[in-house]
Amino acid sequence: MFGSLLILLILPITDLSRIRGSTFRPAMKFAFWLLVVDFFILMWIGSQHPETPYVEIGQVATALYFVWFLIIVPFIGLFENTLNDLAINSKLQSIYLTILSSLNNLQLKKLDNFQLILK
Repeated sequence: MFGSLLILLILPITDLSRIRGSTFRPAMKFAFWLLVVDFFILMWIGSQHPETPYVEIGQVATALYFVWFLIIVPFIGLFENTLNDLAINSKLQSIYLTILSSLNNLQLKKLDNFQLILK
Protein backbone atom coordinates (compact mmCIF):
# COMPACT_ATOMS: atom_id res chain seq x y z
CA MET A 1 0.00 0.00 0.00
CA PHE A 2 2.77 2.42 0.88
CA GLY A 3 4.68 1.40 -2.24
CA SER A 4 2.10 3.14 -4.42
CA LEU A 5 2.72 6.37 -2.53
CA LEU A 6 6.49 6.01 -2.18
CA ILE A 7 6.90 5.41 -5.92
CA LEU A 8 5.77 9.00 -6.46
CA LEU A 9 9.00 10.11 -4.78
CA ILE A 10 11.20 8.49 -7.45
CA LEU A 11 9.49 10.28 -10.34
CA PRO A 12 12.02 13.16 -10.42
CA ILE A 13 14.79 10.56 -10.64
CA THR A 14 13.19 8.41 -13.34
CA ASP A 15 12.12 11.30 -15.59
CA LEU A 16 15.18 11.46 -17.85
CA SER A 17 13.80 13.93 -20.38
CA ARG A 18 15.56 17.26 -20.86
CA ILE A 19 12.21 18.95 -21.43
CA ARG A 20 10.23 19.46 -18.24
CA GLY A 21 6.47 19.45 -18.49
CA SER A 22 4.46 17.63 -21.11
CA THR A 23 3.33 20.53 -23.27
CA PHE A 24 5.77 19.70 -26.06
CA ARG A 25 5.99 15.96 -25.41
CA PRO A 26 3.25 14.08 -27.29
CA ALA A 27 4.41 10.61 -26.19
CA MET A 28 4.31 11.73 -22.56
CA LYS A 29 0.81 13.12 -23.02
CA PHE A 30 -0.35 9.73 -24.25
CA ALA A 31 1.39 7.99 -21.33
CA PHE A 32 -0.20 10.41 -18.88
CA TRP A 33 -3.68 9.61 -20.14
CA LEU A 34 -2.80 5.92 -19.91
CA LEU A 35 -1.98 6.51 -16.23
CA VAL A 36 -5.26 8.38 -15.70
CA VAL A 37 -7.26 5.51 -17.21
CA ASP A 38 -5.31 3.04 -15.07
CA PHE A 39 -6.03 5.14 -11.99
CA PHE A 40 -9.78 5.06 -12.67
CA ILE A 41 -9.63 1.30 -13.25
CA LEU A 42 -7.89 0.88 -9.90
CA MET A 43 -10.53 3.03 -8.19
CA TRP A 44 -13.31 0.96 -9.74
CA ILE A 45 -11.59 -2.33 -8.86
CA GLY A 46 -11.16 -1.14 -5.27
CA SER A 47 -14.92 -0.81 -4.93
CA GLN A 48 -15.62 -4.35 -6.18
CA HIS A 49 -15.80 -7.57 -4.20
CA PRO A 50 -12.68 -9.76 -4.44
CA GLU A 51 -14.06 -12.19 -6.99
CA THR A 52 -12.37 -13.90 -9.88
CA PRO A 53 -12.46 -11.37 -12.74
CA TYR A 54 -11.85 -8.35 -10.53
CA VAL A 55 -8.77 -9.75 -8.82
CA GLU A 56 -6.98 -10.37 -12.12
CA ILE A 57 -7.96 -6.96 -13.49
CA GLY A 58 -6.65 -5.37 -10.30
CA GLN A 59 -3.35 -7.23 -10.58
CA VAL A 60 -2.84 -6.12 -14.18
CA ALA A 61 -3.82 -2.52 -13.38
CA THR A 62 -1.49 -2.48 -10.36
CA ALA A 63 1.38 -3.83 -12.46
CA LEU A 64 0.70 -1.17 -15.10
CA TYR A 65 0.74 1.52 -12.39
CA PHE A 66 4.22 0.53 -11.23
CA VAL A 67 5.48 -0.09 -14.78
CA TRP A 68 4.44 3.44 -15.70
CA PHE A 69 6.75 4.94 -13.09
CA LEU A 70 9.65 2.49 -13.40
CA ILE A 71 9.77 1.70 -17.15
CA ILE A 72 7.49 3.87 -19.29
CA VAL A 73 8.55 7.29 -17.97
CA PRO A 74 12.33 6.68 -18.32
CA PHE A 75 11.87 5.03 -21.73
CA ILE A 76 9.82 7.94 -23.07
CA GLY A 77 12.39 10.41 -21.73
CA LEU A 78 15.26 8.61 -23.47
CA PHE A 79 13.24 8.17 -26.67
CA GLU A 80 12.31 11.85 -26.84
CA ASN A 81 15.88 12.92 -26.05
CA THR A 82 17.15 10.73 -28.89
CA LEU A 83 14.61 12.12 -31.34
CA ASN A 84 15.46 15.66 -30.25
CA ASP A 85 19.19 15.02 -30.71
CA LEU A 86 18.60 13.56 -34.17
CA ALA A 87 16.51 16.57 -35.18
CA ILE A 88 19.11 19.00 -33.89
CA ASN A 89 21.96 17.12 -35.58
CA SER A 90 20.18 17.03 -38.94
CA LYS A 91 19.34 20.73 -38.65
CA LEU A 92 22.95 21.56 -37.74
CA GLN A 93 24.18 19.42 -40.60
CA SER A 94 21.95 21.22 -43.09
CA ILE A 95 23.12 24.60 -41.74
CA TYR A 96 26.73 23.45 -42.00
CA LEU A 97 26.25 22.31 -45.60
CA THR A 98 24.57 25.61 -46.47
CA ILE A 99 27.49 27.55 -45.02
CA LEU A 100 29.99 25.38 -46.89
CA SER A 101 28.22 25.86 -50.19
CA SER A 102 28.06 29.63 -49.59
CA LEU A 103 31.78 29.68 -48.85
CA ASN A 104 32.51 27.65 -51.96
CA ASN A 105 30.48 30.10 -54.06
CA LEU A 106 32.38 33.02 -52.53
CA GLN A 107 35.71 31.35 -53.20
CA LEU A 108 34.75 30.65 -56.81
CA LYS A 109 33.72 34.28 -57.30
CA LYS A 110 36.99 35.50 -55.79
CA LEU A 111 38.90 33.08 -58.00
CA ASP A 112 37.07 34.34 -61.09
CA ASN A 113 37.75 37.94 -60.10
CA PHE A 114 41.41 37.16 -59.50
CA GLN A 115 41.72 35.50 -62.91
CA LEU A 116 40.13 38.55 -64.55
CA ILE A 117 42.69 40.79 -62.87
CA LEU A 118 45.57 38.64 -64.06
CA LYS A 119 44.40 38.81 -67.68
